[in-house]
Amino acid sequence: MNIPNLFIPSIMKKYLLLILGLTLICSVVKAQYSVNKTKYDYRTYEYEKGDPYIPDFAAISSLLIPGLGQAISGEAARGLGFFGGYAGCWVIFGMGWGKFETSFFREGGELALTGILGIIIVDLWSAIDAFRVAKVNNLAWRDKHRTGLRINIQPYVNHFQTNDKHYTQTGFSVQFNF
Repeated sequence: MNIPNLFIPSIMKKYLLLILGLTLICSVVKAQYSVNKTKYDYRTYEYEKGDPYIPDFAAISSLLIPGLGQAISGEAARGLGFFGGYAGCWVIFGMGWGKFETSFFREGGELALTGILGIIIVDLWSAIDAFRVAKVNNLAWRDKHRTGLRINIQPYVNHFQTNDKHYTQTGFSVQFNF
């Protein structure tokens, strides 16, 4: 009886490193998002009418076709990187499937498993990244296209008492944004 090695075999390590390299390319691509994410925090984003990118749509698009959400959000090169990583994982899966033998833990099974794991990881990573890219690029777009003067005027009423006298103070607070 042959007991399979529960640790990652060396052939699987080699392909895991290849997948890691392919997916690392996705985040290293020189794009405007790399600059924007240092200036804007996606967690502070709230939808405003007129935003050019829809984060939910970008995430769903990238879940269906990795990289599509990034391309829709204005980061085509980043999207191509994710799609390349996804395609590379399918190639690794195909290589493993072609060598698949009766025992799953032989070389073909290991390659197929590595490819499937890579496909799942790249697909999920792409969807999460597309969601963040859309938010950050919306924040950057707002700053770039914000023009004019915005004035916010709010009334206030203040009641206070000194000694035995009651006073009511009314007025306006004014805030200017330009």
